[in-house]
Formats: sequence, C-alpha cells, structure tokens
Amino acid sequence: MLQPQKSEKYFLSILIVVWMVVQSVLWINNGIYVQGEALRIIREANYLHVSTPFSSPIYFTYLTEILLTHLSMHFGGYTLNVIVHLVLNLTATIVFFNFLKKRLSYTLAFVGTLLLIICLPYQLYNTFLYTESIFFSLSIVYACLLLSDDKRSGGRLAITILVLILLCLTRPSGFFFVLATIIYGFYRAKSVHIAVRLLLFTIPVTLVLWIVNYGMQTGGGIDIMEPFLREHIICDQPLQTDKLALQLNENPNSISGLIYYITHNFSHFISLAAKKTVAFFGLVRPWYSTLHNVLLAMFFYPLFFGLVFQIFRKRFSNLLLFTLMIIFVYWVFVMLSCDEWHNRFFLTLTPFLIASMLEIFKPLTTKDNSNISILK
Repeated sequence: MLQPQKSEKYFLSILIVVWMVVQSVLWINNGIYVQGEALRIIREANYLHVSTPFSSPIYFTYLTEILLTHLSMHFGGYTLNVIVHLVLNLTATIVFFNFLKKRLSYTLAFVGTLLLIICLPYQLYNTFLYTESIFFSLSIVYACLLLSDDKRSGGRLAITILVLILLCLTRPSGFFFVLATIIYGFYRAKSVHIAVRLLLFTIPVTLVLWIVNYGMQTGGGIDIMEPFLREHIICDQPLQTDKLALQLNENPNSISGLIYYITHNFSHFISLAAKKTVAFFGLVRPWYSTLHNVLLAMFFYPLFFGLVFQIFRKRFSNLLLFTLMIIFVYWVFVMLSCDEWHNRFFLTLTPFLIASMLEIFKPLTTKDNSNISILK
C-alpha cells in the first residue's frame, strides 16, 4: 500500500499528465479563440493601449483580462493570455485537489479533480480570450481559502480578500461571490447576536446593491429591460420581434426599475423565470448535437442528484452551504436577466457541484468541524 506522501505524488502525477493532454488537445484543435466576447476585450485593450478611457465604466469589472490582453499585444499576439490562463488553471486544479484531499481522502480528491479536468466545456475557455478562464480559476482558489479548515491568520485573510477583489475585477459576476459570502457568513456566525449579524449583513449587501445599481446605469449597450421586453430566455436570442407593452417606470435601468417591472408584470416575470430556470439547470440546448446534450446530462445530472441527496441527508457542511448560496445567487441573476448561450454562467458552479457530491462518500462517523446545524 502506498504511503500518504507517495500517494499524493502518484495521484498528482496522473492528474497533471491528464491535464496536459486535455489542454494540448483543446489548444491544438481550437487555437486561440478571438471572436465573440473576445472582440470586446481586444477593443478595450486597444483603448488602454492609446490611453483612451474604456467605452463604459463596466469594463473595469473585466480589468484582469483586458490588462493581460494589453500586455500580450506587446508580444505581437495573444499567446501570453493562454499561457497565463493555463498556469492559473493548473494552480487552481492543484489547490482543488489539496482541498478535497484534506476534507475527504486521496482517492476522492483524485476522482473529483479528474472529473474537473475532463469536463471539456469547463476547460475549453483556457484558449479563449474570454474572462472565464481566469474567473473559474480564481473562484476555486477563493472558495478553497474561504472554506478551508486550516488555521486562520491575518495573512490568509488578506489573501482571501485579495482574491475576492480580483474576482470582482475579472467579471461582474465576481459580485455574486461577494453576495454568496455575505449570506454564507450570516449563517456561519450563529454565535453572534442576531442584531449584530443583521447589521453586518445589511451594510455590505447595501454596498453591493449600490455598486450593481450604478453598473446598471453606466450604459455600454446594457439594457436591463431588454430580456423582458423581447423575452430572452437565452441572452441575445429574443422570442419576440417587437417589444412587449409592459408597465415600466421612468428609470427602468436600475434596481428600482427592475422591482417595478416585477411587481407590475408579475405573471409575465414568473412565466419567463420558469423558462430561464429550465434553461439554466437543464443545460441542454437545441443547437447542440444529440451526443453533446447526452454527454452534458450524463456529466452534470448525477451532480444534481448528489446535491439533492446531501440536502435531504441534512448534513450541511460549510462546503455544501456555500455551494447552495452561490447556486442561489446565480439562479436569481439568470431569472432577472437571461441565461448564457453556452452555459457559461452555470459552468462556474462545476467545481462546487463536484466537491459537494463527493461529500456523500464521506463517512457519517467522520468528525467534521465544518458541519452546520441550520435545520435542527
């Protein structure tokens, strides 16, 4: 039988080899993808290159990829983007393995990390000039820092906060992690007086909502009401040719405008929300091949069942609780806007779903200081 140190090296060696094969195949097969959202990143990087302001303040929440692209341009291409993506991805993969190893076992850590590596839709964005690759990697590192049972320290807290800030400077959905963390912290701090907990909950949520509200009004081609007026289940795929005659207030591009729409067009909102929920959790798309949809279902649906099983088992670890929080925030966002063409919103959840599912195989007799008795 392998010793623990040898087991770790053995498992990691296999995982790194598989990781190299997957990334090589994707890069060789797809090259560096510079269409779609990448065009906006390149455009804003060019503005930076000539010392021109971004076309909208919203692009400060895409800053990491824009800065990386700006730097990569000095080398006459975008290879640097992919190299940085891959380095961060490998780092996050190893962090994920170590996190699972400490919580579960070497074997389960190996299985979970292998599942993450072979999830091609998730890994695909490493060769894209999109923000997803950096965002996916940072989200893993952040969650592992936040949820780790290791001894807390000021330095560790500073690094955790720094990674969270970088998440917010990589994609606007970084603020979803801020919200999920606030909700998670509210439940975790059960020993704190409820009045203090509510205060610590309300202040940061108010700040986040203020930032979101500001972002909604910055322009840049963003129309918050468009997904409702033309019924976008999938973003940029309207079901209606003409805008519907809905009741809107004077400032629809705001949180108050969104609330006004929901309260004054509730049946319409609920109908769209149900369809968006099916699209978000269902994952399959009519433009995918049958084989593609089957493989998506075979990979992700067992993770759903594992998550539901964990909920019914009522063994709420800090990992499961945070997973539920981040799923909830993303789900609400999709209902209030639209789902992404290639499931990019959902793919962020992949490592959390995998890790939560694997906790099923953690013996109930195992001591786990991260358990939270919120249903007792």
